[in-house]
Amino acid sequence: TDYEGQAKKLLELMEKTDLIIVAGGDGTLQEVITGLLRREDQASFSKVPIGFIPLGGTNTLSRTLYPERENKVQQITEATLSILKGETVPLEVLKIKGEQDQPVFAMQGIRWGSYRDASVKASK
Repeated sequence: TDYEGQAKKLLELMEKTDLIIVAGGDGTLQEVITGLLRREDQASFSKVPIGFIPLGGTNTLSRTLYPERENKVQQITEATLSILKGETVPLEVLKIKGEQDQPVFAMQGIRWGSYRDASVKASK
């Protein structure tokens, strides 16, 4: 993606598909999940597998799914092979809803406020 929020917008445009592959970090995956679950027709995507290739800085989900892989290249390789083999793992999704905003969905947790702002600046 080119900017924060772009993945959510792309999911609004997506038509029926057999598979979604996310190549990015935890933030990109979170945007895809949020974009998907905000759709009015989200139920039609409930069985669509989501493949995740960990290309981000933190990759918390990748470290959870592939704890025995010690470095980023091994995690990327293992994730790609899992997608090609059609391996799936059901995961729970956290729904966060503020008083006025649309809900946000997350897989591993959520960062906000000063902590999030500092980590974004540090990664640039």
